[in-house]
Amino acid sequence: MFKKIFLVFILIAILIVGITQKDTLVEMIKHGDRPAIIISMMLLFICVFFPVVPFAVSSGMIGAVFGTIQGAVISLSGSMLGTILLFL
Repeated sequence: MFKKIFLVFILIAILIVGITQKDTLVEMIKHGDRPAIIISMMLLFICVFFPVVPFAVSSGMIGAVFGTIQGAVISLSGSMLGTILLFL
């Protein structure tokens, strides 16, 4: 029971961050700094649960900022981490 309540609180926190900070996350990714990789993964992680930004738009933006190979790795790792947590 504790696990289910904990996951519900995590999902609510992810939803709140995704809705309130969507524009900030997108702008930080466009700059392409070092933290942009982590933020890109986090944005895709959020999009697995609640698609605040369409996946095609976010992965295309990540590919344009970081290049094809690095963008594909970032997109796959972010979506896989979100999917793993979703099915736990």
